[in-house]
Amino acid sequence: MKKQIKYLILLFCSIVLITNAHCFNQISAYAKANSDVSSTYQIKDISSLNTSNEQAYVIDNSAFLTTEQVKELSDKLIYENNKNNFDIVILTVNTIGDKDLTTFSENFYDSNGYRPDGILLVIDTENHAWHVTTTGSAIKLFPSRQIDDMMKDVVAELSADNNYAAFCTFIEKILTDL
Repeated sequence: MKKQIKYLILLFCSIVLITNAHCFNQISAYAKANSDVSSTYQIKDISSLNTSNEQAYVIDNSAFLTTEQVKELSDKLIYENNKNNFDIVILTVNTIGDKDLTTFSENFYDSNGYRPDGILLVIDTENHAWHVTTTGSAIKLFPSRQIDDMMKDVVAELSADNNYAAFCTFIEKILTDL
């Protein structure tokens, strides 16, 4: 009887291992087949993510900021975003390839689990371009003309290599109008 129980347990474990291996292979094959889509809009630089389970609100792939500045801005955004139930996100990228910046920005926001109401600033360093994406209530709160006016100060700071000040200005202008 004990041998039969051991045999059944061994058989069960073998089936579980084989099933898990098969599922893993299917997931890996799917990920490889769709890597151009899934990796395009997902956060690529995990060093900028918080080590806790907090959402990343400052993703500095272009190294505009020091580690301390990223932490300070992240801590501020974690607090303000939770307080306001509204996500403010800053993303710098070295390149978006041949993609449209507007589409890239919208897909990035939608693909990374942010709240339905929010705003995303994307800086594309290769093309010296920026885009602000709004979603939910932010669409009415921040019309295009207001974003353009707001970004004049932000772009002036970025042009003067005052990146931290630029992002602080962006955050403060958003919080003022919430």
